[in-house]
Amino acid sequence: MISIFTFLPFSPKDPTSMIGTFLFVLMFTMFKEAFEDYKRYQQDKEINNKTALVMNVNNFKFED
Repeated sequence: MISIFTFLPFSPKDPTSMIGTFLFVLMFTMFKEAFEDYKRYQQDKEINNKTALVMNVNNFKFED
């Protein structure tokens, strides 16, 4: 909202400085979220590829 208000004629600030700051914060946040999503993807892939023990109901023993 502040970036939009800087485009109005009564604003004492230069719109390009506000937009530049906004874009910097937005890009930083996007890269941070992408990095966190990639790390979460790696952890999920590792956990999903592990073997699990399952009980066989015929002989009541745990098997891989």
